[in-house]
Amino acid sequence: MMVYDSMVMVYGSMVVFCGRTVLFYGGRMMVYGSFSFASYYADHMVLQQSPASPIIWGYANSVGLPITVSMSGVNYDATSFEGPTGAALWSIQLDPQTTYGPVLIEATEADCTIALNDVLFGDVYVCSGQSNMEFRLDEIDNPDEEIADAINYPNVRTFMTELVYSDVPEYDLPGIARNWVVPTDDNMAQFSALCWLFGRDLNVKFGYPIGLIKSAWGGTRIEAWSSPDALQVCFPDGVPPGSSPANDPSALWNAMIHPFLNMTIYGAIWYQGEANQDNYRDYGCAIQNMVGDWRTKWYDATGGAMDVQFPFGQVQLAPNQDNDAETGFPDVRWAQTYNLGYTPNTYLERIYTAIALDLPDFDSPSGSIHPRYKRQIAVRMTYGAYQVAYGLTTEGPFQGPLPTSAVVEADTVTITYDNGTANIEVRTQDNFELCCADASTNRCPSDGVWTLAPITSNTATSVTLSNPCGNFVTGMRYAWRESPCPLEMCAVYRVENQLPAPPYVMDI
Repeated sequence: MMVYDSMVMVYGSMVVFCGRTVLFYGGRMMVYGSFSFASYYADHMVLQQSPASPIIWGYANSVGLPITVSMSGVNYDATSFEGPTGAALWSIQLDPQTTYGPVLIEATEADCTIALNDVLFGDVYVCSGQSNMEFRLDEIDNPDEEIADAINYPNVRTFMTELVYSDVPEYDLPGIARNWVVPTDDNMAQFSALCWLFGRDLNVKFGYPIGLIKSAWGGTRIEAWSSPDALQVCFPDGVPPGSSPANDPSALWNAMIHPFLNMTIYGAIWYQGEANQDNYRDYGCAIQNMVGDWRTKWYDATGGAMDVQFPFGQVQLAPNQDNDAETGFPDVRWAQTYNLGYTPNTYLERIYTAIALDLPDFDSPSGSIHPRYKRQIAVRMTYGAYQVAYGLTTEGPFQGPLPTSAVVEADTVTITYDNGTANIEVRTQDNFELCCADASTNRCPSDGVWTLAPITSNTATSVTLSNPCGNFVTGMRYAWRESPCPLEMCAVYRVENQLPAPPYVMDI
């Protein structure tokens, strides 16, 4: 069963064109059966460039019919087949494309020809998660400037899924909010701010087209975006139903991710986790297996036409309320790195993380959980993409400085960053805490006392903290609050690229 969010399915007129049955209802046009492209193939779209092989697919009038796709003087032939839903389908894998277009792509069945106009080849990204990925360009801190500027990037094309959930995997999209468009003042205001700013920066950097697919739904937990296979690994006893149908296990995987598996992409970015603050303990396992499952299923569905380890970028949670809460958001942030404090790592391979804990926006008109500073997050995300997704090492570091060792003395504790190679900037004396315990333990116990330990001095590679514990220091943690600091004023940053140190906890 598929359900459309806030949509009354009232049937109006019906027309048949080129063997296609077209139903109009609720002001929307939906194409069913017969000869057509899949729903998310349309004029102005971006298909994945080389080295991946782009795939075009759609519907035929019946099984066993010859289909020809023509592009730039090259013909590709296929025969229609029965798909998993019983519909007659066709699918053609093009050769890897090294030019960007635009091109006209025509598909022919018997005497019927359909076409895609103004198609580009570049890198295609899926942008998913909850409301901070939905957060629109007209909601950020400088909307007029960014919206007016969007027209200058005609080769960054955008697509928006409808908010749809399903209790079975859908082969094609049940609903489309807006098909592929070239950016204008009118259509960019409603698009995802982070998705757009990230894609635009990649276009500026590399010069080739970028395709952006926004498939996100506010207030949704990671379990809704994960397949049953992924959930089984982390939740062998099952996942309870969600607080709404959209939050049921796999409901959004089925309707808003699974339909794209037949299309090759370059990567994905993800802003989610707020909805999991009350059940953070399994989040590390959940993100690891969701990403791994997406990768495997996308690779298999495209017949190996794309990278089985496609890059995946995530945003570590920004602040929410103006408080000193030590649980919830801090725990999710840690779990987003599989409790290691950084990515990529052994458990989260080819995953890069944009740190956002220093971007509070308590006066945001959309609520403090929705900071307007998506520009800063996008910049940090692109640094990760340059190195992890594209292998560039010339753009400088892609993450903030990481603590690697601690030296305890009677009155101080000195924390060294990046094994003494970091070049750090200290902006405040706060954010550090030490765990004081008795001599019988080498780790901070669950009832250990965390005590503020202000910075007393620093070098380019280390900070020295006041030590209130004497010889009984068993742990250090950094920025372990829901909202640890004012805007861009946490304690430690990397001088190069101005990237904040991530939240961290370590045994001493």
